Amino acid sequence: MKLSIVTSALLALCVKAATAVSHAYTGPAISYTPGGIIGTCGVAIQNSDFSVALDNTQFVHGKFCGRKVQVSYGGKSATVTIADKCPTCVGGIGLTPAAFEYFAPLSSGWFEATWEFL
Repeated sequence: MKLSIVTSALLALCVKAATAVSHAYTGPAISYTPGGIIGTCGVAIQNSDFSVALDNTQFVHGKFCGRKVQVSYGGKSATVTIADKCPTCVGGIGLTPAAFEYFAPLSSGWFEATWEFL
């Protein structure tokens, strides 16, 4: 059976649309202070960086190291870079102090964030 040009084009659009859809996650965001340590992704992480540490489930053996994530809370959004793993962030994320303070004061301890891979 041969596909028509129109059918082929529609199929290609459907595949492209399906792969373009991203999933938003929601969970607790905490602050952690790397202070220049080499993170699990192999790069030094400064407190002033906009970096994120993913929980064990999302970290997937470093598969997403260096990838960007959009974090949202309280009407604000910021793009952060995956640089580390946070074993204690079950269902959540760890943000460097600079990224965390963009959304809330460090003294708040945590906030309920939404994030998605870009």
